[in-house]
Amino acid sequence: MLRLLFANTAKVINFSNPLRAIKWLSTLEPHYRHGIKFYPNLDLARDVLGFTLRTNELGLRGTSQTDAAHVILGTSFAMGMSVDEGKNWYDLALDDSLWFNAAMPVGIANSVMLLDDLYKGNRDTLVYLYHPNVWRISESYDAAYKDKMTIFDRQGWKTDRRSMIKLYPKWIIKEGLKWITGSSIYCQWGTKEFHFDTLYNAFDLSEAREVFSAQQMAIFNSLFTTFKKVVVVRVPIKEDSVPLSERTKGLTKLRAGYDEMWTYFKNNVIQDVDCFDLDHEEFSFEHFHPYDTHWNDLGNKLFAERLKSILIDREISVATE
Repeated sequence: MLRLLFANTAKVINFSNPLRAIKWLSTLEPHYRHGIKFYPNLDLARDVLGFTLRTNELGLRGTSQTDAAHVILGTSFAMGMSVDEGKNWYDLALDDSLWFNAAMPVGIANSVMLLDDLYKGNRDTLVYLYHPNVWRISESYDAAYKDKMTIFDRQGWKTDRRSMIKLYPKWIIKEGLKWITGSSIYCQWGTKEFHFDTLYNAFDLSEAREVFSAQQMAIFNSLFTTFKKVVVVRVPIKEDSVPLSERTKGLTKLRAGYDEMWTYFKNNVIQDVDCFDLDHEEFSFEHFHPYDTHWNDLGNKLFAERLKSILIDREISVATE
């Protein structure tokens, strides 16, 4: 644990660390309708975030083919994160001249509004990467939108260095308490030490969230009806890819919550939407960053292979050879 808290932030990708978070937040600008977008035309070297990153003139990732027939949506896994340019899954699986990547880690409604404002294609195919964080993220962005606030104001996000330095000791104390209480786990998985958060985007169908969950499903379904083909793929993530034999009670409970929301999604999504749940245990310690939630190079490569097979099977002939 101490190795993580005091690690060289130039070498360890960990965006919970305020010293790294300031660099990440500084690449983003709030947008009332779209939630957040990148500053346009960024071209960052690896020493800024720990990986190279480029953005287009729209403040999104990939090509700016707003008239493409095929669209990618989802949160940060769909957007592409934590690996160098050219190594994200969509770089490996898709012909980017045929796709518009509109994915950002924002609420479902924000993604819909972004498409309404920017997309000019015929809505032939939508590939939606389902990550369990979509519910919690949507909760935050929905509250910000209703209060007529930006997400930066709503969450209290700061990008000035003084604020981040003040947060650093608080982060260390908070992370230490989470380790003591067991919600933060530092353990060996395979040949590496990993960090797991047993509360990572936890969301359940409590009575207080019933109305909200139904509203978000209605937005999902309204979006899906506008496309001829919709493929939804549940992405394997670190916290629920740990083998059962190595899973703690906290991680087991977290996985149960993820499964509950995925089942809720599948039970309430409109007909003709193809839903795929990949084998999470196929994604091992070799496919994730130890202290970041995202796939590394190998994880992106494996997901690209699995997605490409799904698209070919669905006769969506848009994958690269």
